[in-house]
Amino acid sequence: MRIGDTGFNVRRAGDGPPFLWAHGMTNNIETEDWLGWFDWNSFPESVRLIRYDARGHGVSDPCSEPEAYRWTRLADDMLALADGLGIDRFVAGGASMGASTAIYAAMKQPDRVGGLVLVIPPTAWETREAQADGYRASARLAAEVGSAALADMVRAQAHEFLAPWMLTDAPQMIEGAARGLLAQTTESLEALYLGAGMSNLPDPTEFDLIAHIPTLILPWTDDPGHPVSTAERLHDLLPNSELVVEEGLAGLQAFPRRIRDFVVAHT
Repeated sequence: MRIGDTGFNVRRAGDGPPFLWAHGMTNNIETEDWLGWFDWNSFPESVRLIRYDARGHGVSDPCSEPEAYRWTRLADDMLALADGLGIDRFVAGGASMGASTAIYAAMKQPDRVGGLVLVIPPTAWETREAQADGYRASARLAAEVGSAALADMVRAQAHEFLAPWMLTDAPQMIEGAARGLLAQTTESLEALYLGAGMSNLPDPTEFDLIAHIPTLILPWTDDPGHPVSTAERLHDLLPNSELVVEEGLAGLQAFPRRIRDFVVAHT
């Protein structure tokens, strides 16, 4: 479907109250399915599961404007997608960048969001600037070597950014990261990194707007790009939230059940 002048790849399954899901940065529907993190095929038919490739990701249209990748703009895409599908109220969820997208969507239209699923929330507030510096460096590297060469570098240097348990127990994450990069044009990838570098979660004082929304927060350990500290702060700011810190492969394998149970209970 189209949102403005951008074509989005959208996948729908089930029939019932809607759950809109946004993937993580450089990920996409195909790679998410290949990784099998969320076991979407086992999601109940009683829920209308809606997933989409974010702008510039997967087979959605490429985008070379950094501003379009700010988390606030990605939230506009989620809300416009809901409008285009005739959805008034929904549970919003996502992983990493997608979790930030869901938060901003709820901030913009809190009466439309009946629940939030925030998986591996990214760096934010005091941890964000160092991460932003890394994204700006990645943007320069993407422009210099291109997305294909960057994917090869990810394969070769995965030990520098993946937790030890991921390398030993879930090595498919390495190829998943590379596949996500290969699905993007070099121009889109450079813009994505720049947009991520300009993004942060809302000021903590703004969270009163969504304090009433039931929220499930699922971080995992030993990942500096998705620190538990962000999840714990979100839990403090959202009094109607549940925080479950997952560890290792067993924790990752618990994601699908926890997400399904929460969504069924709040749709």
